[in-house]
Amino acid sequence: NEGDWDPSSLQLPTKLWREGESLLGETLLVASLGGASHLFLYAKLIPLLLEKGARKIFFQLPCEMRDLFPVDAEVELILDVNDAEGWTKYLPLNLIPIACELDVQDFPKNGYLCADEVMKAGLKQHFSKMVNIGLILPDPLSLKASLALVESLQRFGKLILIQGGSEGLGLDLRSEMAGWREKAAALDLCDVVITCDGPEAHLSAALGKPTLVPVRGGAHPLWSQGILYENAREFRQDRLSDWTKLSSDLYSYFEEQCKDWSQNQ
Repeated sequence: NEGDWDPSSLQLPTKLWREGESLLGETLLVASLGGASHLFLYAKLIPLLLEKGARKIFFQLPCEMRDLFPVDAEVELILDVNDAEGWTKYLPLNLIPIACELDVQDFPKNGYLCADEVMKAGLKQHFSKMVNIGLILPDPLSLKASLALVESLQRFGKLILIQGGSEGLGLDLRSEMAGWREKAAALDLCDVVITCDGPEAHLSAALGKPTLVPVRGGAHPLWSQGILYENAREFRQDRLSDWTKLSSDLYSYFEEQCKDWSQNQ
């Protein structure tokens, strides 16, 4: 894929940042070999590296994600590590919390991404009316289960954006053709987003969208009590795979906990 790189070319034995080293005056190369959830989770900590004394940061991102991140004079977005010149330390993205001496409870909880306005304007042609609730369904999900959940949520008189699943309704953003720019633009059209734990949940919350994350069983270590984002909440239930039976329970929770989110947008 465009933007992939070989970490062996980074002279890691001599240039890898190690725990306990100061960041003062360093020019950092920050990159990640992880997935999208990993990227969205830790990328919001990059400004904290500047507070720790880093002079400049080269931040390697896939091409389709570059437009989602705000521009900062001291943070240069790069596609390939060969575009970075003069960096002094390589800092893997998942080591940023250690470099900043942060526990997950101390993570900044504000949204930090921005939707692509051009892409969002183009997506509006798919909808005859305003979409209020964004619903990202897990794969595979039957059409019957989809309709049961939609029927429950439509009691609010909202139109539902359904995406995902081979029988998804409306705009299917989980197809191979859809990238993160398209997903971000579509989510930004919504007032409230419901999605399972995963990269889309991080993307929605990082965009500042009120986000409801259904999780199985007990409290989720990342989503409970709004621990990662002030606008994200978990919905605990034991039938994550059975969305038909879940619909009435989810409606009740949505009515009690999330209605004010929609009203305040």
